[in-house]
Amino acid sequence: MNKTFLRSLALFTVTVLLVLSSVFTINLIFDPLWYFNGNTVTKRNFGFNERLTKINQLIKKRDTVDCLIFGSSRATILPAAKIDANKCFNLAFSAGRINEFSDYADYANSVLNLSISTSIIAVEPQNYFSSLSTNIPRFIKKRSYPDSFWQSYLTVDSLVYSLRLFAGLSPLEREFDENFSVFINTTAKFNPNKPLVQTVEGKVISGVNDKYNELLLVIGAEKNIFYIPPLSVWHMEDMRKKGILNSYLQSIYQLVQTGSQVIDFSVANDVTHTVENTYDGSHFSVEVNELIAKRIALALNNENQKIENDFGVIINNLSMAEYIQLHNERLSYFINTDGAGLASIHLKELD
Repeated sequence: MNKTFLRSLALFTVTVLLVLSSVFTINLIFDPLWYFNGNTVTKRNFGFNERLTKINQLIKKRDTVDCLIFGSSRATILPAAKIDANKCFNLAFSAGRINEFSDYADYANSVLNLSISTSIIAVEPQNYFSSLSTNIPRFIKKRSYPDSFWQSYLTVDSLVYSLRLFAGLSPLEREFDENFSVFINTTAKFNPNKPLVQTVEGKVISGVNDKYNELLLVIGAEKNIFYIPPLSVWHMEDMRKKGILNSYLQSIYQLVQTGSQVIDFSVANDVTHTVENTYDGSHFSVEVNELIAKRIALALNNENQKIENDFGVIINNLSMAEYIQLHNERLSYFINTDGAGLASIHLKELD
């Protein structure tokens, strides 16, 4: 080897090491995947690779967690701390599907050795009308730990995340605070006169409730709550116009047979009729989700008192026919009026 080649090789090696060390340092400082405490530089944390970041945080908190929340982006806004400040962890993530939740539940039990006593499971229309492929990370499938921060923070993907944090370019309307709780940061306004987003169509897919039953078995929790996140009155009316609302409600009602409480927050109400409560008709504000958390906490403690606006109907207290009738009557009322005077219309006490 001549000296020129050796010098070139040495220069190349030094350059590579400098680049890698720079990439690693930047990623370590911004911590976009939450291996530590998130972004302490600009204090903004975005929803990058939630399937990994959630597990990274769950690993840190596993010694105290005995309650898990499952769901998609709607459920990410549900504040776990309002249900149980120290023990409940929100494992929901964007585009989450019921046919992947059992893998995460088994991972929590078999790899992280959690002993889950309580589960809160979001029941969402997308699961009943679309069978999208899931994006389960390899480490979840293999029941192994995620890549270490050394490995993850030497990658270009992580660098892109860090640079987006620095530039303030969030991929979503939802962000995380320093406590890993979700808040909404968007100027978007829901306008029901424009085309609705995240609607569903087609026929109810068979076997979906079997997946929910499977999830209950895998979790093995003593207490389980199914909850239907709120959707705007106009989203529910869209389902009715398509002729799929009643079949969807019939499928949901069958979850009562699991013996778990099923609480429906999508029944037409002042909350779901107020456009200021949601930025797209599908994802509702933190304040609304705090009401949901309060209702769930009451149900877990067997204190099923009525709360604000009769928001959250325990469908176990109704027959299937009564449940479907209640949905349709309230929906007709809000679609045809401004919603005033709801208290006089078929409100049932939640015993």
